[in-house]
Amino acid sequence: FGPGSFMILEYLPLVPFGSMRPETQTALGEQLAAMHLSDAHQDLHQGRYGFPVSNFLSLTPLNNTWTPAGISQENAWVHFFGRRLKDQGNALLKDKAYGRRALDDREDEVLRSIEKVLKHLPELLEDAKPGVSLLHGDLWVGNLGAVQVGDKSTK
Repeated sequence: FGPGSFMILEYLPLVPFGSMRPETQTALGEQLAAMHLSDAHQDLHQGRYGFPVSNFLSLTPLNNTWTPAGISQENAWVHFFGRRLKDQGNALLKDKAYGRRALDDREDEVLRSIEKVLKHLPELLEDAKPGVSLLHGDLWVGNLGAVQVGDKSTK
C-alpha cells in the first residue's frame, strides 16, 4: 500500500460495457447477495463487525478494526457504524494530498451535525440488526468487468 505500490492482475478479455448489461447486473446482484448471506467466513469474523486489515475507499482510509470482544450483538453494529462515521468526520479536519483542504472553523457545522447523529445513533439504529457479512467496500462501475462466456456476458 502507498506510493510505489502496484497490482498485477490476470488479463481478461473484457466485453466493452459488458458490466452494464442487465443480465450481468442481475448476476452481480445475485452473487453479492449470496456472498453477504454466506456464513463461510464465520471462523474469521466470529460474529464481530470489521476485518483483519483496514483499507481505503479511493484515497480515504477506512478503519476496519474488529468490534471489541464482549460487546453485545445489539450494540456491536452501533459501535462499528459510529466509529466509522466519527473517523470520517475527523478526516474532514485534515488536509488531503489529493486536493481537499481541511474544514476550518467556519465549516464546523458539518462536524456538529455528525456529533448530533452520533449522540442519537443508538435510537436511530435501534431496529437495524444487520447480519455480519463480508462486503466489497469499493464497488462501482470502474471495478466491474464482464467477459464473454458462450453466448452471454458474465462477471
